[in-house]
Order: sequence, then C-alpha cells, then structure tokens
Amino acid sequence: MQCPKCHAGMVGYQRDGILIEQCMSCRAVLIGEYELVRLVETCGCTLPPPLPSNGHGGRHYEGRHRRN
Repeated sequence: MQCPKCHAGMVGYQRDGILIEQCMSCRAVLIGEYELVRLVETCGCTLPPPLPSNGHGGRHYEGRHRRN
C-alpha cells in the first residue's frame, strides 16, 4: 500500500490484534474504521459526539452575497 500523503511505502503491523499501517517516510499512521472501533473499545475510550449540523439541511448557499 502507498501512503496517501507522500506516496511512499507503508508497513503494516499488528498491535493487540489491531492492524496499523505506518508510512516509512513521513510516519503517517492509517487505521481502518473497523480497527479504530476495536481500538476505542479496547482502551475504554469514548468517541466525541458528531459535529452539529449547519442548520441548512446539508445545503450550501450558491448565490452571491449581498454587500451592505
């Protein structure tokens, strides 16, 4: 696998049954969603709540802004 940041090679290793991949160049760490859930469950940590919505129902303003 290639690092999504610098495109160097990644090294995978197991830690407590969880697969972790680390870039050999920039040292970025990649953990899959399943592994992240297992890691959180293993350490007894809690994930932060999801961010609040912007109040626009997922829509973004695409027009021009008025100048006062």
